Amino acid sequence: MKTFLKWSSLFASVVALLLLVWIFEPLDLAKALGEYLLPTSVKTVSLACTPISEDPPPDLIKVVDEQRGLYHLRLQSTAVCRSDHSDPAQEGRFSALPRSEQFRIDWKPLSRGCCSARFGRHVIVAVGNSKESGSVIVQAALIESRGDYLNDAWQRFTQKLDRMKGSFSRH
Repeated sequence: MKTFLKWSSLFASVVALLLLVWIFEPLDLAKALGEYLLPTSVKTVSLACTPISEDPPPDLIKVVDEQRGLYHLRLQSTAVCRSDHSDPAQEGRFSALPRSEQFRIDWKPLSRGCCSARFGRHVIVAVGNSKESGSVIVQAALIESRGDYLNDAWQRFTQKLDRMKGSFSRH
């Protein structure tokens, strides 16, 4: 009897692990676990402008604060830089997120608000003001709490399960 219980619990564990790997991609599962267990770090991206020691413009900080409130994030750092380059087509506020292919692979845009992307628990908001004299760009590094991050991961997991159930029921 003990041997049966031992083997059945081992079988159930293996089935549960295979189910998790099948539903989540192995890399997603490893990222989620790593983000939860590792200490908090600051993740930023390099900006193509010269850092300055001025206070960030209030209208750009307002964008950062809006994103912080929308997603219940904690501000980690803020950087301000200036570029001599001015684009008349971008007069006023614009998203200053990098446009590289690698950035788009690693960082996923947030669905609400402006000028922000996520990498695990880390969120970056990069917004700029363009004027004739050049651009001022503010980059803020924010982080989601571990509890909110796990809750979001759970919501994505249950949504994926619901979609799978729907596809099975149609067949």
